[in-house]
Amino acid sequence: MAEAKKSQAQKAWKLAGARFYDREMLPEIDAIKGADVVWIQANALSHKYYYRIIDAAKQGSADIRYFRYASARKCAE
Repeated sequence: MAEAKKSQAQKAWKLAGARFYDREMLPEIDAIKGADVVWIQANALSHKYYYRIIDAAKQGSADIRYFRYASARKCAE
C-alpha cells in the first residue's frame, strides 16, 4: 500500500510483518492462510468478506482476534 494511502491508524501501528487491507478490498487469501494471527475489526467489514477471511484463517490455522473498539487509537491503548 502506498504511503500516501495509509490511514492514520495504519501509520500508528508499528508491527513487523503486519499487513493492512482496505475494507473495500478482499485481502490476499494466501496471506491470510499463511498468517500466525489475523486481527479483524468486524464493524468495518462486509459479511461477504468477513466469512471469506474467517474461512481462510481457519484453513491456515491462524489465531483469529478481534479489535474491541472502532477507534484504532483506543485499540492501541
